[in-house]
Amino acid sequence: MKKFTLSVLSVSGLLLASCGGNAEKNYIITAQLPDSSMDSTTVYLQNILGEKLDSTMILNNQLKFEHPFTSSDMVMVALNRQQAARFVLEPTEIIIDFSTNTVTGGELNKVRADHNLKKEAIITQIQAAYQDLTAKLSDEKLDDAAKQELQKEFSTKLETEYQPQLKELDIVYFNANKNNILAIDALTALSNAASETELEGLLSGLDATVATHPLVKQLQDQINVTKKTAEGEMFTDFTIDQGDGTSVSLSDYVGKGKYVLVDFWASWCPPCRAEIPNLAEVYKKYKGDKFELLSVAVWDKIDDSKKAIEELKMTWPQIINGQKIPTDLYGIKGIPQIILFGPDGKIIKRNLRGEEIGKTLAELLK
Repeated sequence: MKKFTLSVLSVSGLLLASCGGNAEKNYIITAQLPDSSMDSTTVYLQNILGEKLDSTMILNNQLKFEHPFTSSDMVMVALNRQQAARFVLEPTEIIIDFSTNTVTGGELNKVRADHNLKKEAIITQIQAAYQDLTAKLSDEKLDDAAKQELQKEFSTKLETEYQPQLKELDIVYFNANKNNILAIDALTALSNAASETELEGLLSGLDATVATHPLVKQLQDQINVTKKTAEGEMFTDFTIDQGDGTSVSLSDYVGKGKYVLVDFWASWCPPCRAEIPNLAEVYKKYKGDKFELLSVAVWDKIDDSKKAIEELKMTWPQIINGQKIPTDLYGIKGIPQIILFGPDGKIIKRNLRGEEIGKTLAELLK
């Protein structure tokens, strides 16, 4: 389960010459709303990182942006969290349909829409598989072991079948659009799915017209962070407010003479929950003077984390309310991320999963 957050993009990103400037033409963005409930509401045109580029007021169930076009960029117009359309700014009329969060208008938007249709077919399969999992888990006759096995099967299929398919579609999309702003659109998706080595390869292949986009620098910075926390590097400390007036640091556990297995997780993440039985097993087997297990809840609500810890019987040390702090420091793009630290605090291994956890510990803790 992956999740990626970027910092604010400068307005200068909008001036990127990816399709050539044309000051004689305007971009026109319109939408027809179903009723007048949002009349007099101000709506913003934002770049892909949330910075406001333009504004307009909804009047008579309609919104309209119109200003001189300079060059293409990825932008978004949002009415609320559920109704938000992301598209390419082009020197033409673009019509937003907020019932589907899609747009019509512009050659690049047509290419993007065709690509998204292919991805949507796979996403529909994922949603159906998850609904099937949820239905099976509601069966009161199933014991905890059976439910955990179902979650594990879903996680395996997600990671070995569905996610690779989505990644391959995005790579094809990127390779076909290296010389225009759609490359940036592809990179926002691939930043979650591709390894640092793969990302560096993609960035090196960008056309000069898009290589200066601020997102490219952000991705390179992200790669550099991950390199600093690669296997063999010393741990990077962090301190987290636990929401009750206390705080806990990674250094309270790591670098104290024990092997420490750290699981970055969230209560809402099925693959994270599927790993808990593996973690419980190694904790029961190895806890003591040489080994410690620590879970760090990220991207989650405090109460949800506490509830899951109790439900899943996570009896080992916990850090909650991590939010983005640990994941930003360690370049973590998806969870669960399980990292093994040595007695001296150096990172021994990242991306541990499943049976590999037990096998790795067995070799070190003979």
